[in-house]
Amino acid sequence: MTMNGDTATAERSFGEGTDRIVQIVEKQDIFREVDDLKRQLAIQAATQAGALATQSAVQAGALATEAAAQAGVSATLAATQAGAAATLAAMQAGTVATTAALQAGQAAATTAALMGVWSTLIGSGVALVAGVFVGSYFLQKK
Repeated sequence: MTMNGDTATAERSFGEGTDRIVQIVEKQDIFREVDDLKRQLAIQAATQAGALATQSAVQAGALATEAAAQAGVSATLAATQAGAAATLAAMQAGTVATTAALQAGQAAATTAALMGVWSTLIGSGVALVAGVFVGSYFLQKK
């Protein structure tokens, strides 16, 4: 009788012919292998899900930043136009209105930019935390 470990079979010769007999493996070994494969696949799936969630959050943050920047540009343009009108009025009435309009434009642009950065940080942080918790869960389950 000879053992062939590559194909998990045993060969036994009887005269001219050869019979192939499948090697007997305990059920516990098979179930243990299946459980290990399941864990590995679950960890891989959780890791990929975390990566996708992080990527989605980064993209959402980038879109939010872009939208906030666009809003900032619009607000700046509107404030600039208001400032120009106020400047014309200030030329007749004084320089106080010009200063107020310019400060309002700067405040609007600064607020819009800060909101974009803040939303990017929040989105990325949430995705990172979610990815870590999902990955940790499956690693502890192993």
